[in-house]
Amino acid sequence: MKRVQYLIVVGVLVILLNACTKSTDSVNLVTKSESISLSAKYANDIYYRLSDGLITAVPRANWDIAFCVSPREAAILTNTTSGVELKVYPTVSGWNWSDPVDTSGYSGWAPLYNSDTTWTEGAFNMNATGHPNYGWGVYDVNTHNLTGVALYILKTRAGSYKKIWIMEKLSADQKFTFRYSDIDGSNEKTVNLDLKGSTKNFVYYSIDSNEKIDREPDHDKWDIVFTKYHTLIENTDYTVTGVLQNIAVTAQESTDTDPASRVFPSTGFLTAISTIGSDWKVINMQTFQYTIDDTRVFFVKDLTEAVHRITFKTFEGSTTGNITFDVSTLK
Repeated sequence: MKRVQYLIVVGVLVILLNACTKSTDSVNLVTKSESISLSAKYANDIYYRLSDGLITAVPRANWDIAFCVSPREAAILTNTTSGVELKVYPTVSGWNWSDPVDTSGYSGWAPLYNSDTTWTEGAFNMNATGHPNYGWGVYDVNTHNLTGVALYILKTRAGSYKKIWIMEKLSADQKFTFRYSDIDGSNEKTVNLDLKGSTKNFVYYSIDSNEKIDREPDHDKWDIVFTKYHTLIENTDYTVTGVLQNIAVTAQESTDTDPASRVFPSTGFLTAISTIGSDWKVINMQTFQYTIDDTRVFFVKDLTEAVHRITFKTFEGSTTGNITFDVSTLK
């Protein structure tokens, strides 16, 4: 009886192992080779969708500030890699918009940069002291709105200096109100920005041209963006060119560089938006040519939970902005 039971168990295991083998064998690995261009001097941002290779190219330097569409977030970004600079003005308790502004100490004030780990912390949030203070504004637990409490000095892409106050965010209505002017108070503008109904992550605004800018693709039309951003390397801020992930898109680095491998991870994915980042390429300081670090690849879980492997091939630098890479997906 025991022998019969043993044979039955062995038979079941063989069947299960055969089923697993057949399942693995039936999976196809589909790889597509891609070529994109950020253009000379990285003039464009390239948004890319992994499932079908959808590419959206947009000018990188046509905006100054950007507002998070989500009613639950307070993030406001600045276009620091296009020359925008943001610093907190040292106000005193009870300050008013009409108070004179003294910028004599401006050069010694610390610049503020967008986070390179999350989209929910922009430059305007980097002076936050913790909930309910989100930098530019303070959250009201009763209304769920935010009221502006900070004054900033902003240098635009064109090099103009403005004082700017984010006055409020009406969370349920998804409306921001902000005011800006020249340092002496002239050329004042008050903007009521309605974000409701937007299918984007952010709505962009140009201080230089005083207009809302529609540039980002719909939030479900991209997984990663090739762009320039600020990052901290050995306690120093650097501008780098690399890859950031969309909200809710996760990634991980791997040394599984076998192009025929059909073993894709199911766990270990990171939410940090710069997980792919910029250091998959290395510049030779003698030739000023880039080489690709071929010891690693990246696995990315997209908005539909599908996993893709990215293998970078070439990076030509700022002369052309050309990049080639392979995207492998199990079908």
